[in-house]
Amino acid sequence: MVRSRSRSGPRIFVVEPRVRAGLGVTRFPIDMLRYDSCRPLSESDASAIERTFTPHSDGGPIRLIALGVRPRLTPARWLSYGWRVLDQEGAA
Repeated sequence: MVRSRSRSGPRIFVVEPRVRAGLGVTRFPIDMLRYDSCRPLSESDASAIERTFTPHSDGGPIRLIALGVRPRLTPARWLSYGWRVLDQEGAA
């Protein structure tokens, strides 16, 4: 008898910067892509990440996809960088 293993597929999630009055948007924490094993979901999401490195960026939600068999997201760590996880979805 073969047991079925529960496996998680890629997870899509959305992060958004906390905007600080007078300071604008916090730069996107690039290292979080490695830490949570994820990447931008689309080219427009990658461009949105780039825009956070320009002065007076307005920020906005960025969609990411977590890769791997059992992706682990760390919302508290994102928050420590000034970004919050807004939404998490199952496999696309």
